[in-house]
Amino acid sequence: MTANQFAAGETPQIDLESGLGFVAAVEAGIGRLFEARASDITLQTDDYVWAYLNRRWLPVTRRRLEHAQIEQLVARFCGAAGVATLQSGKPLDPEVEVMPEPGNPRRVVRARCNVHRCRVAGNAEGMAITLRTIPDLPPKLDLLNIEPEIREAILFSQGLGLIVGITGSGKSTLLAAVLRERQEGLRPEKIVTIEAPIEFVYTRLPVNKGWPQAGGAPARMPEVSQVQIGRHLAAWDMAVPNVLRLKADVCVMGEMRDFKSVEAGVLLADTGHATYATAHTRTPAECVQRLIAEFPESQQPAAAARLLSNLRIIVAQKIEPTVAGPGLAFRSWVILDAELKRRLGAAPYQQWAQMLTEHMDATGTSFALQALPALRDGVIDDKGFERLADFIPRERRDFVAKHLGEGWISPAARAQAEREQAPVEA
Repeated sequence: MTANQFAAGETPQIDLESGLGFVAAVEAGIGRLFEARASDITLQTDDYVWAYLNRRWLPVTRRRLEHAQIEQLVARFCGAAGVATLQSGKPLDPEVEVMPEPGNPRRVVRARCNVHRCRVAGNAEGMAITLRTIPDLPPKLDLLNIEPEIREAILFSQGLGLIVGITGSGKSTLLAAVLRERQEGLRPEKIVTIEAPIEFVYTRLPVNKGWPQAGGAPARMPEVSQVQIGRHLAAWDMAVPNVLRLKADVCVMGEMRDFKSVEAGVLLADTGHATYATAHTRTPAECVQRLIAEFPESQQPAAAARLLSNLRIIVAQKIEPTVAGPGLAFRSWVILDAELKRRLGAAPYQQWAQMLTEHMDATGTSFALQALPALRDGVIDDKGFERLADFIPRERRDFVAKHLGEGWISPAARAQAEREQAPVEA
């Protein structure tokens, strides 16, 4: 069975009775699910296998997996010592490769893996495995419908750019597209990423044909060098000294999640690199306060000043299902030009989040204002707009009345009302 057979809407099933053996059957099924555009797969003790496909969770096995079978999968994905490591209370976060077609190493799908112990389905000693696909070819930036203002500002030569959002918001995909744009550009750049774990890889990008060397022969800029913390380097505090010796033009920090990674990212930007990172926050304003808060309180004023000096752009992204079904990316952003930095620098850093929120409202780059045309045109419904704008229903009604007029009703709500009022056929 191939991914093409699932295009009509059939969910690919993991056939546990295929004769391949349990582990091989699960691995092949996982690979096919990823090829069919599933983003995440969950396998748990005493539960079905579930796949997140078309923005909803679907069961993809006909029976539940036993605890011993989960232990077999842990050994496959994490090595022979995996179960013992879990029993010591430590989670596991390996990068794994699965083959949709057993025995065919040319057809491989990469995934991030998280494994931990938990109570599940009444089993107090259960285990859960979550796999998230890692695409092996980043999309082109132009295919993501990036707003022109973001596109222009995000390809800077020095400083710090942040792409933020909740889990599953596509921030890693957007960042990978930015790196692809830089790697395929005419100006040669050396790009280094520091990640935990490595997400996208860049080995399948076409050769850069635009840079003339001696004799006019086409040449490609240096391949992207990707460093995984815990595998290639032991810790974040080793990352900055090593990058400084590499003569890199562009550095990607992966996720800023704690003091060490935030400090490393700011330091790299301090030293003149074009530095990018992601963060788990919902809005640009929230992001700034979150990063400053990672520093000890006594260091926060100095950290805020360094962060403000280096920041160039913050882009937040959310994916919201449309009325028609597929998810659509919405973005909120702030570009930190000299005037905005001057105003922020004149105020206490504790006020920056509110000032950035007001700035985005004034410039039309808040989630609410960016999503309003989609609500007006019937692309998303009222609940989708509330999720994007972080509004409760009353706030949504007040906002819509202000911008679209009193008594305005969304096309989705109007269609629902018409369906409810339609006469029932006998």
